[in-house]
Amino acid sequence: MIGAAAIAWNYRDTQLEKKRLEPSIQKYASLKAKPISSTSRATYSGGKVVCVNMNDRCLDPIHFDLPGDLRATRPEEVAAIAQITYTVDVVGKYKNSATGIDTGRYATRESAQCVIIDAATGDIIESTAIIGGQPAKTIASGERDKDMGRPVNALEIAAWIKYSLRAFRPH
Repeated sequence: MIGAAAIAWNYRDTQLEKKRLEPSIQKYASLKAKPISSTSRATYSGGKVVCVNMNDRCLDPIHFDLPGDLRATRPEEVAAIAQITYTVDVVGKYKNSATGIDTGRYATRESAQCVIIDAATGDIIESTAIIGGQPAKTIASGERDKDMGRPVNALEIAAWIKYSLRAFRPH
C-alpha cells in the first residue's frame, strides 16, 4: 500500500512540475545557443536545468530522470536549458532470419543531439551526440515494425546532463 501511495504522490508532483514549466517551454526552445570561443569558457555557475524536446517543443520526459538537486520544478529555478533534438537514421535493411531474403523493412537507429545552454547568457555549457545501439541484422518472420529500431537510452542522456552540470558547478 505504501508503494502505491508513493507512486501516486510522485505522479502528482510530476504533473505539478509540468504545469508550472510548460508555459515557459516555448521560450526555452527558442533560445539560440551562442557558441563560446576557444579562448573562453561557459559562465554557468550552478543551478537547475529544464529538459526540452526540440522536435515537439515540449518538456522532455528525461527531465524527470534527473535528480532533484538539478531538476527545475518552476521557471524561476531554471539556470540551464538542455535542448534535445532526436533523429532517426536508416542504417540498413532487414533480412529474414530463416531465409536470408530481404524483408523490405528498414533498420533504424535513433540519436539525440544534446546542448546545454546557460539560461542567463545563452552560452553553450556542453554539447554531445548520444547514439542508440545497432539494430539486429536479421528479423524473424512476423516481428512488428515498432520493434525494428534502436532508440537512444534516456538514462544515458540524463546521466550525461547530470555529469556535465556537476562538472561546471563551483566547488
